[in-house]
Amino acid sequence: MSDPPQWWKAASSQINEVVAQFSKDVGVKVSKLKPAKLITNKNPFLFRARIQSDVNQLTTLMAEAFLSSSEETKFGNVLEKIALVICAHAKGGRKSSTAKIDLEYDEGNRRTIIQVKSGPNWGNSSQRDKLVDSFKSARRVLGTSIEVRCIEGICYGPSCTNHLGTHLQLVGKDFWQDISDWPDTANRVLEIIGSHAENGLNKMRNQVSEKLVSYMKDEQIVNAKGLIQWDELLKLVMKPKNRSSAKHD
Repeated sequence: MSDPPQWWKAASSQINEVVAQFSKDVGVKVSKLKPAKLITNKNPFLFRARIQSDVNQLTTLMAEAFLSSSEETKFGNVLEKIALVICAHAKGGRKSSTAKIDLEYDEGNRRTIIQVKSGPNWGNSSQRDKLVDSFKSARRVLGTSIEVRCIEGICYGPSCTNHLGTHLQLVGKDFWQDISDWPDTANRVLEIIGSHAENGLNKMRNQVSEKLVSYMKDEQIVNAKGLIQWDELLKLVMKPKNRSSAKHD
């Protein structure tokens, strides 16, 4: 990788803060976890089809499902914040004041306005139509005194630039390079995120799994050998709500 530009040191510090806050928010979610509620909301038939009787396999799958249910949406917001930080330091970018536009920066008499999306499959046809309408509306608001360049910025996926008539779609490294003028931006962002994994999200997954194992042992869903008693698990899941115990919630 090439040497970073001068602005990267300050930007990377802010990106660290953004990712750390995301990890902290996930930690709050983990601290509020109610094992009984999580287990009874899951499909025991599906889990039985996937694993034999290893409780660690079961709780790992449940922990992943629990954390992933909202992680992708929340991490999309993280990526948008990271893109704003990078563009602010590299090109004087800013949060757009134009409705439904995430980010903008100026170069001479041209303004680039950007909607940031996590991945290439971010929306259905109706949502994509709304994105086009947002760009058209922004052009009308900004008028003819300045050239307006509209970007659908997609944070990951096979790098490419697609000309879609109403706007440009920049995918992967093409997007990160556009907002930073630095080809290694995506790699450096990935490094920072990775530095939080071992003591952040991975640790929290283990905490969720440990809570679930403890609960299932207390409820005798797991025997002394650490094997799942599927009939007991099914009994818990199928128990009428008005008879359920608040224990361990």
